[in-house]
Amino acid sequence: MEDKVLNLLRFSYDSLDGEMTKACFRYLSLFPEDYNFDKQKVIYIWMAEGFLTDGGLYMATQEGHHIIGELKRACLLEAESDECDIFRMHDVVRDMALSICSKDQNDKYLVQDWHRLTEPPPIPKWEIAKLISLPHNKIEQLEGEPNCENLLTLDLASNFLREIANDFFQYMPSLKVLDLSRNRELQELPKSLFKLTSLQILDLSRTGITELSPKFKKLQKLKFLGLSSTFRLEVITPQVVSSLSNLEQLGLDFSALSATSINELLDELESLKNLKHLKLVVNGKITLEKLSASEKLNEITYQLYITGRRGSSSLQLKNNNVLQRLTIYGCEDVEEVTVCCTRNDILRKVCFRDLSRVSIFECELLKDLTLLMALPNIRDLWIDHCPSIENIVGVGGGGASMVSGSIHALANLETLILRNLPALKYICSHALPFPRLTILRVHKCPELKRLPFDSNYDARKLTIRGDREWWDGLEWDDEAVPATLNPCFRPRNY
Repeated sequence: MEDKVLNLLRFSYDSLDGEMTKACFRYLSLFPEDYNFDKQKVIYIWMAEGFLTDGGLYMATQEGHHIIGELKRACLLEAESDECDIFRMHDVVRDMALSICSKDQNDKYLVQDWHRLTEPPPIPKWEIAKLISLPHNKIEQLEGEPNCENLLTLDLASNFLREIANDFFQYMPSLKVLDLSRNRELQELPKSLFKLTSLQILDLSRTGITELSPKFKKLQKLKFLGLSSTFRLEVITPQVVSSLSNLEQLGLDFSALSATSINELLDELESLKNLKHLKLVVNGKITLEKLSASEKLNEITYQLYITGRRGSSSLQLKNNNVLQRLTIYGCEDVEEVTVCCTRNDILRKVCFRDLSRVSIFECELLKDLTLLMALPNIRDLWIDHCPSIENIVGVGGGGASMVSGSIHALANLETLILRNLPALKYICSHALPFPRLTILRVHKCPELKRLPFDSNYDARKLTIRGDREWWDGLEWDDEAVPATLNPCFRPRNY
């Protein structure tokens, strides 16, 4: 039986399209059993190894997504869903792949994640490696000057790093991928990091760095720079970002940068000809207006975070058909959020075409969520700490046409999270089909007494989580509805 399975798997491998796909597959077998692969990290590593076409980060990413999709379809990789960014390789599949790999490969890949390491592996192990992956450990310090001439990828994410010796990266001339993300206490970067002239991917997200100094200008091959959630980052030296002429992706949100600094940064981003993917926070009305006025930046902004006082009760968003994720938080004076789209564009589903995730937090005066009517493909909606919101999708004065619009807007909704909304009375004033809804979570919404479901609703895929007291206090126009929904309910402490 086992031989039969291995033969079938070998047939799937032999049927893969091209040697590149086969090489990418074999490479994954060098990681430990039951390893959780992050899709984007895998693509960066494949790129560093030279498996993907050398046509820039965007092309490599597209190519990597295609290869991972092909491996999933061939049942050589498994994931919970097509959209899931984490995937695995089954042990039997891994055994088959290892039988194909050359026997001298294993020593070149040092992978020890979730090992609770408090110290890094011995230096001699570093010096023969092409890839070192040590995420999710408890390493606090890196000392010495390891001679790693062949090292291409170094992943030290999610450790407790506080200090890296100044000369630690001195002898890593080939390093292309360096991930230091999620080391919150790492405030100072060693001088030798700026000698990594081959570096293409640098992730400093969720670190404690305070400044982007002029030294960053030396990293001329950099294609990706991750600065997300760098809450202590206060200074970006002028002309540093604009000097990185090969930069294709920049992640910069949730920093300590002032509105003035972000305004100046937008001017520099305009000059980067290769920039194709932007994740950005704007804090203030002028900054958002400046971003909206830039055709180039609008076309490359995939994730947008809007915060700060606007000086106006209305927040208007310009249509952006590449934006995938929108977060609005801490806009204390905003009462309504609207979109700059024609009714015809909304009906044709060409308004915010790719926007799938919307989060709205801590907007005290916000009441009107009309923008939801213009989002045809929204899948995930999370609203939290907005004490003035009374309804999520209102019918308003538009009558039947608005009812039709609300159904159209929420047709793709999969997850709805409602938390700390003391004035919320209803999600929608009429029943909705919600054909894809799988998760509804409600917490501290005491006035929400009715849910937008009727007796025709197919609840087989739905899970509802909330407090038992809230659930028992719901009111129903049709007594058949609770019988349908009761099996879906899970108390919050369940």
